[in-house]
Amino acid sequence: MHYFNRAKKAKNNEFYTLFEDIAAEVACYPNAFKGKVVLCNCNDGYQSNFWQFFQSQFHALGLKKLVAIAFNPLGNSYQLNFDGKEIKELPLAGNGSFDSAEAIVLLKQSDIVVTNPPFSLFQDFVCLLAEHGKQFLVLGHNGAVGYNQIFKLFKEEQLWYGHTVNSSMLFQVQSNFKLYDPKSVNFVKKYGQLFQKVPGISWFTNLKKNQQPAWLKTKSRYQGNEHKYPKFDWYDAIFVSKVKEIPLDWFGYMGVPLTFLNCFNPKQFELIDCLANPYATLDTLKTNAYVRSHHGDVRNVKGKRRYVRVVIKQRQNVI
Repeated sequence: MHYFNRAKKAKNNEFYTLFEDIAAEVACYPNAFKGKVVLCNCNDGYQSNFWQFFQSQFHALGLKKLVAIAFNPLGNSYQLNFDGKEIKELPLAGNGSFDSAEAIVLLKQSDIVVTNPPFSLFQDFVCLLAEHGKQFLVLGHNGAVGYNQIFKLFKEEQLWYGHTVNSSMLFQVQSNFKLYDPKSVNFVKKYGQLFQKVPGISWFTNLKKNQQPAWLKTKSRYQGNEHKYPKFDWYDAIFVSKVKEIPLDWFGYMGVPLTFLNCFNPKQFELIDCLANPYATLDTLKTNAYVRSHHGDVRNVKGKRRYVRVVIKQRQNVI
């Protein structure tokens, strides 16, 4: 989350995804793209690895059409169309931003969106795709689950993690990247290009997976170990420090790490809330009578603020 926050503040949104990372994730959905129109609407023209990957794998994936928008903040943008035989480059009147009128027209004509949206606009981007009922496979930071609308989509089972979750990934960045530190081990120079290692990166999608996450089984129990599970100061839930410590004999609310979502099985657990902000939201107040006021940080345990927690509840008769 550290890199994500710094990038957001500095507006360093241009993290270019590597070809091999795109290939590895798309391979997990072998039949999802057949006969589909794929749109890459946060693109960088011909040099984008999303464009290069889908163009090179057009026939192998059985695509119907590939469309990419080349964003240019100064205007004079263009779109690329590929039907498996020839590439057509068409000018756009605007800058090619994903929320521009021209881009939304192309969005409506597409089936699946695959791209790496700007980190600071992740929630707006995903909500736009959901609003138009599109399938998608996009990169983002794990911490994005803390956004109200993103968590809501998770809760409603309209969004979930892809196959690559909470990974440290290399992204190509511009040579004049504002946060570049030549002494940092998180920056790598090779082939004359600059790359940054960013932790906590996941694919987010609504494409169907081949199988649900396995049933979570732990040896942890609440009874007899109550001292290991203190309650939040301002929220009626027990604090669980690690996924492997989720007590399967507890059927009340539990605040668990974000990484739980990687193994979340909706048949076993129910998503209740996300404690990402210091103050109780309206939804939190409705679902949890123990939130006593807006003056206490709902993430606190014994006066100490904890990292983002997902509040879950185990469904009955699952042990």
